[in-house]
Amino acid sequence: MQILIYISLALLNLFSVNLYADPYVSVKVFGDSHSREFNNIPGCTVHWIGPVTMHRIGRDGVTFLYLPSWGVLEGEVAVFSFGEIDVRCHLGMQRDLYNRSLDEVIDTLAVCYFNTILINRSAYDNLRCIVYSVTPPTSNGLNPAYPYYGTLEDRVMITKKLNKKLADLCSLTGVTFLDVYDDYANSEGSLNYALSDGHVHIRTECNQAIQQKLFQILYP
Repeated sequence: MQILIYISLALLNLFSVNLYADPYVSVKVFGDSHSREFNNIPGCTVHWIGPVTMHRIGRDGVTFLYLPSWGVLEGEVAVFSFGEIDVRCHLGMQRDLYNRSLDEVIDTLAVCYFNTILINRSAYDNLRCIVYSVTPPTSNGLNPAYPYYGTLEDRVMITKKLNKKLADLCSLTGVTFLDVYDDYANSEGSLNYALSDGHVHIRTECNQAIQQKLFQILYP
């Protein structure tokens, strides 16, 4: 009788653990305001760290973004969401004003960005890193603090080149690339207004493709 009681208690304890365990992988999303495109996705905690560029993440490195300081734990997933401001304001300007080739500008930016990601990853035994694609550009919702540089067509081209470079670096380093560009671009390659917040972001209510592709990565 006593043995049956112990077995029953053990089964009850096992059932309780399974019943109350979080069924989702813990995902910490770091980025500019586009990190909030992950709002309301189960398992995701969004850390919007301000209007921060990909350039700053690469330049300042772990002195600015060090995941252990943000409470990221072993076995969790870190998503990096940066780059839209770089495309909107800076990359075309670097090319035009400083007579730099666009490929060199993008390569330098992306490699420095990945250096910071990889240094962060090396601080853990088990941390999965995901780079989120740069959202399609738009000419809607002008922000005087971060004005558009160049034509929309030029920024579409720059965004596609940057995303291609990010995808290539992911393949080389074992980082996962979460690419939803085509899901939110119109036929011209810019942000589909119907899926946007009227400005430069994907509307939270329309982030089903982000969740679907993220879950395909996390729960294959």
